[in-house]
Amino acid sequence: METHITKNFHTPMIHRISAFALCLGLLAGCSNETPKSKPDFSRLPKSITVPTSGQVNYISSKDLLELINSGRKLPLYFLQDLSSVDPGLMVPLPGMRVVNIGEAVNVILKQPRTETIYLICNYGDDSKRMAKELAKEGYNCYYLDGGSYNLLKETKQSGWKIPTL
Repeated sequence: METHITKNFHTPMIHRISAFALCLGLLAGCSNETPKSKPDFSRLPKSITVPTSGQVNYISSKDLLELINSGRKLPLYFLQDLSSVDPGLMVPLPGMRVVNIGEAVNVILKQPRTETIYLICNYGDDSKRMAKELAKEGYNCYYLDGGSYNLLKETKQSGWKIPTL
């Protein structure tokens, strides 16, 4: 009976030693093997140019209206979210382009990186996120703080005039 207990105790130890020896043999045997193929790196560019990050800032409703009223042609983009369309929140501003939020990056990336981009959405969150993504591509962006909701609210409270198209 004692022999049976001793035999079962040594069996797992023998398995571990055998597995370790097998792994060690495989590693030693494969270390001198030459690669099966030699990749052709001649098609890859010698270097790549990574654009410097742009800046992201907010702009207040008052400052945006002052810029528009001063006669400056701003690259304004209204980011329309089709899942939460509220036509009462879209304020038509001179020169503003309405783009679907999913297509905005493709549309804006066609603009020169030297141009500062102004983004507007309903409440400001989407335009802030979009500005951060565009800054990674080298664009300087402003997003309207509080979005068009805040613009309409402050315009009514302060009696500001929204320029017509």
